[in-house]
Amino acid sequence: EDIPTLNTASLSLTFGNGSQASPSVLTLLSVFQGNPKLPFKPHGRDSREAIAAEMAANPDFFVGAFEDDNLIGMAVLSCDLRKGWINRLAVDPEYRRRGVACVLIAEAEKIFGNRGLKLFCALIEEDNLVSKHLFKHCGYTENRDIAYFSKRDSEDI
Repeated sequence: EDIPTLNTASLSLTFGNGSQASPSVLTLLSVFQGNPKLPFKPHGRDSREAIAAEMAANPDFFVGAFEDDNLIGMAVLSCDLRKGWINRLAVDPEYRRRGVACVLIAEAEKIFGNRGLKLFCALIEEDNLVSKHLFKHCGYTENRDIAYFSKRDSEDI
């Protein structure tokens, strides 16, 4: 299958900080819901209210890739003051394998660097081989010696 080329240099990166029109909360929610690889918690961390609060607190942690006025990819970031985390990364299926995700990852690293962070991380589900390959392609190292544990107040978190 031929994949059309995409001039990633022509993409506009839109930040929640309003440097261009920031993606709406509803648009972000629809991207989350439309991607089966992204666990979606509509009554908790992915509710309209939770995402709006995150956007207000850290607007530059919401990055969208646009071709013309169409949102074709997005990343949601966070940091714990030691590490920058790429929490969500989604690209429209029609634009996958054309460099959009790499552009979003590079922009995330730039944002983290502007905050003085030097360690960039992503947690990837074990069976998500496409995302693992993507991050390896972008220079990330898989650490198999780390086990991830979590404790949640509820299943919606």
